[in-house]
Amino acid sequence: MKMRLLSNTVISLAAMTFFGCGGGGGGGTAPVVTPPVTGPVVISGVAAKGPLSGADVRVYGLKADGTPDTANPLATGKTLADGSGGYSITIPTSSAPTGPVVVEVTNGTYTDEATGVSVTLAATMKLHTVVAAVAAGANTIAVTPLTELAYKKAEGAGAGKFTAANIDAANLAIGKAFSVGDIIKSQPFDPTRTAPATATTDGRKYAGALGVFSQMVNDDKVKNGTATLSASLDNLLTRLETELRDNNSFSETTITAINTAITNFTTGHPDQTGTVPPTGTTPPGGTTPPGGTIPPGTTPPTVYNAGVLTISTASIYTLPAGTTINGIDMTITLPAGATVKADAASGAADPGVFVLSGAAAAVPGTLVSSKYDKTANTLRVVIANVQPGFAVGEFMRVNFDGVFTGTETFTVVLNQVSGGADPKAPATLTGVTATSVFAGM
Repeated sequence: MKMRLLSNTVISLAAMTFFGCGGGGGGGTAPVVTPPVTGPVVISGVAAKGPLSGADVRVYGLKADGTPDTANPLATGKTLADGSGGYSITIPTSSAPTGPVVVEVTNGTYTDEATGVSVTLAATMKLHTVVAAVAAGANTIAVTPLTELAYKKAEGAGAGKFTAANIDAANLAIGKAFSVGDIIKSQPFDPTRTAPATATTDGRKYAGALGVFSQMVNDDKVKNGTATLSASLDNLLTRLETELRDNNSFSETTITAINTAITNFTTGHPDQTGTVPPTGTTPPGGTTPPGGTIPPGTTPPTVYNAGVLTISTASIYTLPAGTTINGIDMTITLPAGATVKADAASGAADPGVFVLSGAAAAVPGTLVSSKYDKTANTLRVVIANVQPGFAVGEFMRVNFDGVFTGTETFTVVLNQVSGGADPKAPATLTGVTATSVFAGM
């Protein structure tokens, strides 16, 4: 699917003369060819929910259908028993994969960051990381609840399962949601302990993010009366993974839970700024280390400040057979606090603000024009040149910025919808309405 962004001026559908002009898709691009691996592949990193001790680690390639080949692991190993969560696995050249790789972690024990309680992962619990490719020599790959969420997001992104594009987009999106720049190469640590000398700025953010996730698990346990932290972790991951699979994003309820956990974890762990708190402060678990202070070293994520509006069409009556939509002119009113990235002078939305999805995702040559009115906080969007058109249903996702608490209201008004059974002679369609669903990521 190609989507081209037009200039800043929004043109009315009635004035468009290119509806019947065909695709305009342009030339193709050369396929990406992954070079063969010429030496052993070493994969190492940290497996954490906090850091896992004695956990089993397996590495898989993909089968022809794009799913992990769990019956034939490329390599196996275990995490260290020293509380660091470290692991290292070597894949011989003869077994080196030439495409995406999945790292799976099961079993093991960890100290819960929010409470200090020792927890054993449930036998059914699996944490995964998926990467688009590995190279000969050293590869650093973390395995955490965040990479598990990215794994599920990539898995649910399309029929092709784990394509390189889906994998990279999912890892980036989950990292953005929790304020971590790279959830694969950055390595977290126990946020209740002193940061290791090798900790990077992003690794500190990662540690803080896992602390916040631990707080979410605890908040969820209290709210739902779950018997154990392990069961609560399983329930929370299952719920979040279902949201990602079904909606490709987090729900408003989840966004609120993330923001609440950030507040609760930061309040309960005053060293999160990296400074030493007053003597006598007690860390999670009720014990006080030498000197009476909590070790500094982690940085919690900022409050969730991004979202996606999924927009769909519906019809109040049955459209004639063969009817498709060729163009849409709509105005979106944003609630207070929500904005979109746009050129300050022209108001044209930045690339990446609009993503054609659902029924429109596979239509080539589609043109999108936009105008963001900062004063009125409205976004006018025109979609045109849709050949051969798309059916009623989801057609676009719009990426917003701002602090969302789950109480905002977005309004979408269809100014005009064009289409019909003949894509070369589109007419105004009546009785078509718009619906929208807001979610995170």
